[in-house]
Amino acid sequence: MIPDDPRPATFANPMHYKELPEIPRLSHRVHFELLDSQILARGTNFERSVSNRKGTTFEESKELSQRLSSETNATVGWGWGQIETTLTYEISERINTSIKIEEETTVTRTWSFINPNDHDMYLYSSWNKVDTFYLSDSNGIPLEESPIFAGYGFHSYPVEIRGNIVVQKVWAFDE
Repeated sequence: MIPDDPRPATFANPMHYKELPEIPRLSHRVHFELLDSQILARGTNFERSVSNRKGTTFEESKELSQRLSSETNATVGWGWGQIETTLTYEISERINTSIKIEEETTVTRTWSFINPNDHDMYLYSSWNKVDTFYLSDSNGIPLEESPIFAGYGFHSYPVEIRGNIVVQKVWAFDE
């Protein structure tokens, strides 16, 4: 049950008790993201290298604590007395370790723009392929924008995967 109004007595949204109009679907879209573009004149060239690395994350936290407590018992009678004291010293340690291991690879992309001499100007561009997966309605519209699921407060949770596919496109111009 998700409240859609913070005022008292409106916490029970009747929409959340209804059957969903349809089952949400997993959709896939592909688009290309511009990595670099360069304008070159006749007889020039350009080169760029981009690299990124995935690795391991290690987190560790330690918590040390100590506690000293005493307990005293006293007994008194006619002509005698007895006092007993018990000291308790407690030491505790708690260690929390979190390890996240990813494949440790280095991905390097290199592209070169070499300008031949058959045109005066060149526009070079490099594009990276991006796959996007998200939850949608039957029309492919993300859940938060869908008129079918309006009022439910759903989210599409998009996940983008950037691959190693780099596409180069060249346009040539003459002055």
